[in-house]
Amino acid sequence: MDELVDRVSERPTPRAGVLMQMRGTSVMTTGAIGGATAVLGNTFSSNSATGLQIANADTGNIQSMNIQNNTISNNNAGTDLDLGQSSSYNITVQNNNFQNQHTQVINMVQSTGSTAGSLTALIKNNTIGTQGTLDSGSAIGSGIRVANGAVNVAVTIDSNQIREVPNASGIELGAQAYTVNGNVKYKIVNNTIPRPTGTNQAVCGPTAPCPLPSIFLLSDSNGVGGFDHLCTQISGNSAYDPSSWALGAGQSAFYFARRTSASNTLQLEGTQANVTSQITTTNTITNLTTPPGVIDENTSGTVTIVPAGTCGSFP
Repeated sequence: MDELVDRVSERPTPRAGVLMQMRGTSVMTTGAIGGATAVLGNTFSSNSATGLQIANADTGNIQSMNIQNNTISNNNAGTDLDLGQSSSYNITVQNNNFQNQHTQVINMVQSTGSTAGSLTALIKNNTIGTQGTLDSGSAIGSGIRVANGAVNVAVTIDSNQIREVPNASGIELGAQAYTVNGNVKYKIVNNTIPRPTGTNQAVCGPTAPCPLPSIFLLSDSNGVGGFDHLCTQISGNSAYDPSSWALGAGQSAFYFARRTSASNTLQLEGTQANVTSQITTTNTITNLTTPPGVIDENTSGTVTIVPAGTCGSFP
């Protein structure tokens, strides 16, 4: 028994394939992981933690980082891009091929304790999963996820192919305000999220997908001083309706949640009378079983339609 305990204690802690960590007042003016063509890209594969992780803390600042033309496969998580304290980054994730992650594929997090700093990102032209290959996007995680404490967030998610993500969301945007206000804006355009063909996981039952909304947006706070102010542009996307699966009841292709307090705001640029009309006019919903394929949860108020340009500029 003592020998067994010793062996267990000697096991290495799971690590990322590549970890870049900045602390203190560090500044990176420009950086690149991968190159202009696939020949110049890297392969991050079979890591028990994360394929590629960038962690920024204190007042560290990554002014420009381009992650492109890499192959990221068979990891627990694909990429994990994190901010703590008052750090900032401006990151582009483009033209990468993500296959067979177990949890989140592209994950971005701003710490719940952040009181300053900014998360700025362009996520464009990435391929996630292979249609017809079960769980090849992610076994249990989302395709693109932005989560936790929001201070200043500006993200464009453009022209990504998100396939075979059967047990979570294609795009999950759940940043929340904590001690300070969250000023958040998302531009979500021209992405494709087709219906997964099944799953090998047993999240909700044997081989049956347990899907969440294809595109989910949250405006929320946590009762510690800050309120979330979220502004969005959403058009040109094709997203499947998860209610087409038996275990997807109550979900929707597009799901908007404004929660906790009426002080949280959720705005959508457009010209239509309400969020349902705006989304169905400018996007395509496939495999629609429970019309209209749009849910405005309205826990603390509805989505507000605002004129074009209200959100301001995007990366």
